[in-house]
Amino acid sequence: MTKKEQEAEAARLKAEEEERKRKEAEAQRIKEEEERKRKEEEEKKAKEKKPPAKGKGAKEEKVEEHVEETEEQKIEREKKEINDQLKVLNDEIEAFTKKMNLCGEQSVKIEADSKLPKLIELLEKEGDRKFLRNNLQKNGTELLRERKAYVLCHIKKQGEEDVPENIVIDGFCMRTPEEDVKWEEEQQEKEAAAQKGVKKAPPPKKK
Repeated sequence: MTKKEQEAEAARLKAEEEERKRKEAEAQRIKEEEERKRKEEEEKKAKEKKPPAKGKGAKEEKVEEHVEETEEQKIEREKKEINDQLKVLNDEIEAFTKKMNLCGEQSVKIEADSKLPKLIELLEKEGDRKFLRNNLQKNGTELLRERKAYVLCHIKKQGEEDVPENIVIDGFCMRTPEEDVKWEEEQQEKEAAAQKGVKKAPPPKKK
């Protein structure tokens, strides 16, 4: 091997040695960095698990223990849930059955009532008739008084006597069970207000 070749080989070996040392130093640095991060993570976890110090102003945290549900408890719970659902369903069926029966009764009543001779009339709250049939040519403003409430009714014949019968629409047939609950609550509020003597303010007088 010539001198020039020897020098080239020595330079190569030196370069390889320097590269090896550089890689070892890099590996050592990475190892130390990983070790530092691992220690920091362990310290953080240790602080989170450490119970708070007992003393003035310190609050004790209650740890809820999870109790595993037994097979018997699971069956009882599911049975109760099914029974609750069945009760709700039975209540709805009962409510709709009442409505269906009432609709049938109302249908029979309306059909029978339609065959009876009668006329439409307005009554004042005191019971006085307006005799609409005798005043067909008059305007409403001539016959009816302003801000006066009237009751719509049928006049039916009982022998020779005219008997007024109020026209009432039973909303129970048309409401849903949910609407019935709301309607009953509103009626109770109205009854409570009436008992207390609460009345709506009269409309302002026109100037």
